[in-house]
Amino acid sequence: MRKYFLYLIKKRFPIYLTAFIIFLLLFLVVNREDNMIWEVQNVKYLHEGIVSVYVISLGIGLAITPIVEFSFKMKKITMDQAYSLPIKREKLYLTRYIIGFLEIVVPFTLSYFISLLVIFPWANAYCNFLGFFAYYGMLLVSGFVVYSILVFFFTKANNVIDGILCTLMATIILWPVLLMLEKMIHPNDYINYSDSFVLFNYYSYSANFTTMILFHSKINMNYEPLIFFSILGVAAFIGQYFMSMRFKSEDAGQRSESWFCYKIMLPVFLISTIFSCQNIIIAIIILLCTYLAYVLYKRSFKLDKKTWIIFACVMVLEITSFIIGGFF
Repeated sequence: MRKYFLYLIKKRFPIYLTAFIIFLLLFLVVNREDNMIWEVQNVKYLHEGIVSVYVISLGIGLAITPIVEFSFKMKKITMDQAYSLPIKREKLYLTRYIIGFLEIVVPFTLSYFISLLVIFPWANAYCNFLGFFAYYGMLLVSGFVVYSILVFFFTKANNVIDGILCTLMATIILWPVLLMLEKMIHPNDYINYSDSFVLFNYYSYSANFTTMILFHSKINMNYEPLIFFSILGVAAFIGQYFMSMRFKSEDAGQRSESWFCYKIMLPVFLISTIFSCQNIIIAIIILLCTYLAYVLYKRSFKLDKKTWIIFACVMVLEITSFIIGGFF
């Protein structure tokens, strides 16, 4: 594992260097003094958006990395080559996981602290600058949680397209599900609390906590999503490690039949989404997209008998969900 890790470190050096340059330029261009020091009625203050560029860039970087590091398992040739190495499968995937995390976190860290040296002379007078150091730690924790979840769902697919689509569904699937439950339980006074359960909103906790430290402000936050995704992130990390032993090279490039992909997420996502959609035109579009979704899943316009039965059941549940949703 150590030799494979060092080999990948050397091979990924161009990625490290490129990411470092992009991060540094982005941080220095966005967080300029003339861009972040605002003046209202002759009173100058530091804009709270100064933390945004960091969390957005880290989030994008860690979202792309699973595709780069784990796409090898989507092709039989590259998967066979990887499995021929003198390393256990679980350690191979763990090494890839660590390398993927580091190739974003390392250049991000260097760029982050260089940018702090640049902004310190003019920003220190307007905030508690120690908040930036706390922010860095919280960003690493947030990054680990989100990255672990993305890696887990991407690696459950057998090809890149399925991996990307299933990962996207996994990041937002709780939103329509909880919105449906929220409307059913509190039909007259629901507060759209469900949107807090979009995975990438997890990063907002780091920004909110940092804003409280930097500017001594108070922010109301829902802590249930924070707790839920934190537990899910740890579970995804552990699950990905043990499930990697079951990945077979003959599945590479084939249809993704994992229960963590289309089998569960397609019906759950479609049925819960149409519940909150009370526009008949949009509902019809969703129903049409259901067929296209199963075509994409099965990679054929000619669905087999079993799939037609599942498709019909999902359509009936969607229509039922739409009708019931009209009463809430």
